[in-house]
Amino acid sequence: MQASINQWLSRARHSVRRLDEFHMRCLHKIAGIKWQDRVLNTEVLCLYGSSGIETFLLAAELRWVGHVVRTATQTGLRTAVIR
Repeated sequence: MQASINQWLSRARHSVRRLDEFHMRCLHKIAGIKWQDRVLNTEVLCLYGSSGIETFLLAAELRWVGHVVRTATQTGLRTAVIR
């Protein structure tokens, strides 16, 4: 069981890393920044007042959990998530 959890977490981290790479690539293209310019990702994020994709995903996850917690106790979704 522990091995499968570790494997799932490894895949999830890899997916988040790939999403973050795509997000940064898009921001660089929008700003017209080339890789030769050597602009740090943190500088690009500050330029747009944005945070990393991990922060965005965490906020979405917390919104979803909040929604589940607020649903009626009788729903199967809450029972499945809370237990």
